[in-house]
Amino acid sequence: IDKKHKIIVVMPAYNAAKTLEKTYRDISVGIADEILVVDDDSHDETVDTALLPESPAGCRGQVGFSPGPCLWTK
Repeated sequence: IDKKHKIIVVMPAYNAAKTLEKTYRDISVGIADEILVVDDDSHDETVDTALLPESPAGCRGQVGFSPGPCLWTK
């Protein structure tokens, strides 16, 4: 991977609580510098899943509005 550029994977998420972690883990290690999970006001536990301390690498923060994106790193 060219380290002159930063690669960010954007994961749109809507009611993705059951698939979020598996989808994240299916992204090859080292393929991206950051992974941004963008929730579109899910009605399930998508945001809670992303914010769990045991989530992959943990969610580093939440930005925006209801509930907003979450930044993971891998």
